[in-house]
Amino acid sequence: MDNIIVAVTLISLTLADGAIFSINPQYVVRVYPTKEAVEGGVNQLMVKGARCVITMTDGKFNAVREPCEVVKLKLEGKMK
Repeated sequence: MDNIIVAVTLISLTLADGAIFSINPQYVVRVYPTKEAVEGGVNQLMVKGARCVITMTDGKFNAVREPCEVVKLKLEGKMK
């Protein structure tokens, strides 16, 4: 009987409310900054404090405190 080892890499991010959560980078479709992060204005569609939005393959999204540059580095495995 052969042993199969499956490794899943998750990255941890911070939701706008401060909660830490983990996602599988394989399910990320899009990463884009919020209006607050770009213009310093108020997020009309996102919760206050969110700097980046991550869209998943199932159509759901997560608004996180980290800037998109940090999220992209984490997705690429270049930052923990």
